[in-house]
Amino acid sequence: NPGHQLSGDTGVAQLVEQRSPKPQAAGSSPAARANETDVDNLPSKDSNMLAKTKQFLTDVSKEMQKVSWPTREQLRESTIVVIVTSLIITGVTFIIDQAMTQVMKFIF
Repeated sequence: NPGHQLSGDTGVAQLVEQRSPKPQAAGSSPAARANETDVDNLPSKDSNMLAKTKQFLTDVSKEMQKVSWPTREQLRESTIVVIVTSLIITGVTFIIDQAMTQVMKFIF
């Protein structure tokens, strides 16, 4: 393979050891080179993604079974609370806006 270096044929730039500025922190470069056999044993990208997707969907299904869904009555009560609260906040905001408008008209 042209351009492919054998394990004993290391370029000069690769001989320079990279150290982290923090000795307690591990660097981003691996401690040892990967062997060609290690790369050959990795699962393919497509099968790995399919397995991850399947696991994700399984986890979602399990979590959805744990959800405590409200009853129709609880949902109705919560909706009424949200609507009433929204109307109250709208009314208070309208009153404050009208008061501020009158104050501004008086000042200017």
